[in-house]
Amino acid sequence: MKLGFLYAGQGSQHPGMGADLYEAYPAFRKVLDAAQAEVDFDLKRTCFEDPEGVLNQTRYTQPCMVAFAAGLTAVLREKGIVPSAAAGLSLGEYSALHAAGVFDAETAVRLVAFRGKAMEEAAKGRDSAMVAVLGSSLNNAILAISLSWWPWYTRLIRGQAISMKERKFVQAAETIGTGRMKIIFRHIIPNCISPVIVQASMDIGGVILTVASLSFLSLGAQLPTPEWGLMISMGRRFFPDSWWYCIFPGLAIFITVLCFNLLGDAIREILDPKTRKN
Repeated sequence: MKLGFLYAGQGSQHPGMGADLYEAYPAFRKVLDAAQAEVDFDLKRTCFEDPEGVLNQTRYTQPCMVAFAAGLTAVLREKGIVPSAAAGLSLGEYSALHAAGVFDAETAVRLVAFRGKAMEEAAKGRDSAMVAVLGSSLNNAILAISLSWWPWYTRLIRGQAISMKERKFVQAAETIGTGRMKIIFRHIIPNCISPVIVQASMDIGGVILTVASLSFLSLGAQLPTPEWGLMISMGRRFFPDSWWYCIFPGLAIFITVLCFNLLGDAIREILDPKTRKN
């Protein structure tokens, strides 16, 4: 039997991680003490206590996660547990490369410290942001989805407004001297809102799937928040013996998304004048 190590990506961090290992194992302590010299903040205090609440910020998360993984790897090696293969998800790739002997722990921490700062700098001043930059939580996942989803609705309602502006009833209202604000709120907006309602009702299913996917990857809801994607993620370790841990949250997602898609189709048929005539 061969042993493999799989290192987690960003999202599994939590205050207090490694505190017990630091006290119990000199090998772990040595790695974290060495990693401390490679960063410009108190790495150990952030991992063990996080009094400033910055552990979920990418520039702090990434060095802490890699230092923790390197320390744990050192403890396992000391116990004679050496993997035949190592792999990682996103940030975990750096830990896997360290475990494979490509570079030492200090180099790994130095690389991800630069990476984390670069990711945060890239997100500054932009309307969109990664969940990883914001930190892993359900609220941040919803915020990230909202920031990336709104441009479509802006284009949709702008196109509808331009189309309505050329309609004869709007031109007639302008001809008789109706004010611009009254035309906008009495004629244009009421006739533009129907496509937006239809699109929103059909997009709810996609949003549910996106949130569930982020939570499944530990980038959305965190324990103890009840969320379907997180339930599937936690239940997969018991599959197939306890298959219902994964199957029922998956069925809930499937049924809910299907219902919202059918609702969107029904609303479109009700609000579309061509469909009503037929």
